[in-house]
Amino acid sequence: MINKRKKILLTGATGFVGSHLLNALIRKKYKVVILKRSQSDTRRIDHLLDFTTSYNIDNHPLKEIFKKEQIDVVIHTATNYGRDGQDENNIINTNIAFGVELLENSRKFSISLFINTDTFFNVEGVIASYMMAYTLSKKNFVEWLRYFSKFEIDVVNMKLHHVYGFGDGNDKFIPWLKDSIKKTSGSILLTKGVQLRDFIYIDDVVKAYLFIIDHNTSEIPTPYREYIVSTGVKTSVRDFCIELYGQIDNQFSIQSQLDFGAKETRDDEMMDVDNNSFKLKSIGWSSDNNIEQGIRKMLKKEELLT
Repeated sequence: MINKRKKILLTGATGFVGSHLLNALIRKKYKVVILKRSQSDTRRIDHLLDFTTSYNIDNHPLKEIFKKEQIDVVIHTATNYGRDGQDENNIINTNIAFGVELLENSRKFSISLFINTDTFFNVEGVIASYMMAYTLSKKNFVEWLRYFSKFEIDVVNMKLHHVYGFGDGNDKFIPWLKDSIKKTSGSILLTKGVQLRDFIYIDDVVKAYLFIIDHNTSEIPTPYREYIVSTGVKTSVRDFCIELYGQIDNQFSIQSQLDFGAKETRDDEMMDVDNNSFKLKSIGWSSDNNIEQGIRKMLKKEELLT
């Protein structure tokens, strides 16, 4: 029988993926401890804070939190993309040093499962210049995950593809495009959009994390595991944009037009992706939403569709 009362430590709970995970974990009756900073923007999770135990990591040493809370599982979603002019040192501190400290305490306090959040940009031999510091930090941290997996911690690395859904930040492409479609009265300048991506709806990503937690029943730690979290279907950026535009256009009288090819594609743009999610699907997980369904759900939650 699955133990619904495991205590889970969640980082990045104020972020897009983390906030959706927090909501799902609470609904499934897990005890959740969240780590944030005193200045963190909690708007996504204000309605959930009464159902969690929360610590500001700039005021509480991690060792004290682990010792007091007797954590069973760590889910690490906190990340620094290097946006907003943040320098490399901040990226290293968030994406490597903080993660290593979590792993050290997980080893010290015999955590049964450590789930890390990785990105499809983390591909062997590929580093796009516009994501270089972020991608380098992710590559480096994977080596630390492999190292700590030797110390009786069950380490799982979740390599997420292009996640979208309600509540994502406006500094991301899809929220930016959605707002531009609604508010722009002229052309929205885009590349040709021939880049292939695997767009996966947030609920399917959350389902993957819950699946790993619920099915991690072995008392003997397994070696480092890595799962690609994707639908398994590649879609061009152009086709995704057209689907999003069409669903909004069916509901509103919009004045914008998608101008594909108006912008040059970056020289080192990732044009294709490895979205083979067979390994995760082989243990029983599956995605439930194609892009039409996912976009419709996203827009309904944002009250853009009736």
